[in-house]
Amino acid sequence: MSRFRKTLNHWGWWSVAFFALIYGVSFYYQVKYDNYTYPNYIVNDDGTVKEYERESLYYQNGNSVFWRRNSIGSPYEEIVGAEADSFIAYSKSVAVDADSVYDNLEIRSDIDRESFQKLNNVYYKDNSTVYRGGLNPVEGVPGIDVSTFETLDKTSAYARDVNNLYGYTRRNEICIISTDVDPQQLQALPFSWFVDSVSVYHFNNKTLCKLQEYEFDLATFEVIDSSYQRDINGIYYKTDKTIDVDPASFVVFAGSGAAKDSNHIIINGVIAESIDYDSFMVEKTEISGRYTLTAKDKNGEYNLLTFKDE
Repeated sequence: MSRFRKTLNHWGWWSVAFFALIYGVSFYYQVKYDNYTYPNYIVNDDGTVKEYERESLYYQNGNSVFWRRNSIGSPYEEIVGAEADSFIAYSKSVAVDADSVYDNLEIRSDIDRESFQKLNNVYYKDNSTVYRGGLNPVEGVPGIDVSTFETLDKTSAYARDVNNLYGYTRRNEICIISTDVDPQQLQALPFSWFVDSVSVYHFNNKTLCKLQEYEFDLATFEVIDSSYQRDINGIYYKTDKTIDVDPASFVVFAGSGAAKDSNHIIINGVIAESIDYDSFMVEKTEISGRYTLTAKDKNGEYNLLTFKDE
């Protein structure tokens, strides 16, 4: 027998069998899950309903519902006991049917289904407990009144009850916000800004700070992005300064710290006289799943973090 055939007999057939098995399993799951239908119900933040995407973590097959941990390579596992007709997914790991609350694949028998509700993308609650994220009870925060606990917007950890205003620390932990303002009168704006009928406030280090140095026009005040705010009187950079530009034509290059009005380029709250207005742009580039921002004009590129006008 040739050395080649001996080698094939020793390793080759095992390799062929192994790859055949992998292919067979892959083909089986491809056929199996291509025949699945998707649950027609996932609840949006505004209460409307949409169908699942193809890369959904949930699949429905007849009366059974299946879930996977991520959309890249994870196998589907049956959520034992789930009732397909009443099944609703609230997030990637939290779901309910008519009788139970599900945390990944597990039924959370400690949660009261009848009173359980999703408050926003961060909080849930039942009649006795407030939960955060993947149904983790909010602990270590005294004085939470579950019955009056409500969120201030659809996406953040800002909330209130009859006793306190709540936010989060830099360690992403829930905390009581120190403030003399009535939490019931506050309206949450993006990027940790708040407004009531009296003033504008910004959350920083567990404290709600009233911006007393500015006389904001409350009726027209808006948060543009993490760096800039606007009212009918002007443009404001973070909590530091006003900028002498045209509020009506002011637009930002989102997330970059750069902006422009009808006559100026603004970088990090400063009018950049050295930048060519007509050719200035901010390009967004994806590299290995991460995005980078590059600012440039006809004269070259600029580092937005360290830019100083010359």
